[in-house]
Amino acid sequence: MLLAAAATLAAGLVLGAGSPAWADAVVPPAISVGDAPGGVAFAPDGSKAYVVNSGSDSVSVINTATDTVVGTITVGSNPLFVAFSPDEAMAYVTNRFSNSVSVIDTDTDAVVDTIAVGSEPISVAFASDGGRAYVTNRADGSVSIIDTSSGLVVATVAVGTSPSGIAISPDGSRAYVANQGGSSVSVIDTVAGAVVGAPIDVGSFPSGIAVSPDGSLVYVANQLENSVSVIDAATAAVTVTIALGLGTQPYIPAFSPDGTKIYVTNLNSDSISVIDPVTAAVVATIPMGNRPVLTAFSLTQPKAYVTNEDDDSVTVIAVDAVAPAITSGLPSAATQNSAYSFTVTASGYEAPTFAVTVGELPAGLDLDPVSGTVSGTPTTSGSFAFTVTASNSAGSDAAAYTLEIESAPTIDNELAATGVDARMGGLLGGLLLLGGAVFVAARRRRQTA
Repeated sequence: MLLAAAATLAAGLVLGAGSPAWADAVVPPAISVGDAPGGVAFAPDGSKAYVVNSGSDSVSVINTATDTVVGTITVGSNPLFVAFSPDEAMAYVTNRFSNSVSVIDTDTDAVVDTIAVGSEPISVAFASDGGRAYVTNRADGSVSIIDTSSGLVVATVAVGTSPSGIAISPDGSRAYVANQGGSSVSVIDTVAGAVVGAPIDVGSFPSGIAVSPDGSLVYVANQLENSVSVIDAATAAVTVTIALGLGTQPYIPAFSPDGTKIYVTNLNSDSISVIDPVTAAVVATIPMGNRPVLTAFSLTQPKAYVTNEDDDSVTVIAVDAVAPAITSGLPSAATQNSAYSFTVTASGYEAPTFAVTVGELPAGLDLDPVSGTVSGTPTTSGSFAFTVTASNSAGSDAAAYTLEIESAPTIDNELAATGVDARMGGLLGGLLLLGGAVFVAARRRRQTA
């Protein structure tokens, strides 16, 4: 059966029953990197990617515009995975046999610090604000919490047996840890720095883990059951188990940035299973190199990288771009001469850029083309109509807005000139007259006494 499946995959892309037309495709040639590549991550701005080579104790630096290796960084012993900080200033690499994390300055592509953590660190993930990094330590069943500003471990949280993958919820409130030895998932409250609730039972030997973009579901790859468990984050219970069919020994799931598909690497069948999160079904199986480990999606280009451990290579996948759809509501009213901010949001992959295409923004306000945020201090009151368009390589979407800017509060002329409100001045004057009358009466009484 496995031989038949391998032959089928070798022939090319396999679509699941009832699958939509599929546009994602491998783009040859593969990128040659170091020995036994595993972890891979794109920088948030998409300009570069880091590939961790566990066999050569190094990180390959890839120029993503040309898909070529432009540098190599030496790190600790048996490095496994890498994560960029949200602000892109640094990247953390776990070194399994050094019991450490290498900190790379992403401007210089050089190691600037080494942080001691627990025994056999495996995976690393940053909190959404970048203030904390979480590292799973396989040999001692724990998670090290690093304060990224100081580079110090500020807490160590005991989890299940042989923790492997870790993922942070989008709001940063939860860290989900896949425990290979206990076939379970531990949930850490990141504010309290402690495990909450009982371990969640999943399939056998869970390795990788991913949280949906809206934070409602958690996906866990079960290596020894060829399945993916789906956990409802609200109830902390498995709601469905997805059989992968042709995919064997699933390792790590990864969401596309728009949340429309999940790529699961299959170590033994040299493939990726593509899951539709809406139907919870496999919709395609894509052949990869020898022993694919991890998929990373670019945020700024419609492409993904997949590391192939036994081929010392990275497969490039052209990912089907999705046209943007503007999702934000109406802007709130602004006030003249007061700071204001409103963000236009849009779905789509790759991430769209924003522009005012009809009309103009009120004086004092500007639109950030990357974030979609309209901000500044409006200097003129009135009603202003304009259209914002979100665009990417797949298309565009536009929304018309009317921003009402209320006049700045007026200040009484007398108050503006003297600093004293006229009514308050009248009151003070009356009090002074009353005080004078009392003083005169008092003197008369003293004179007649």
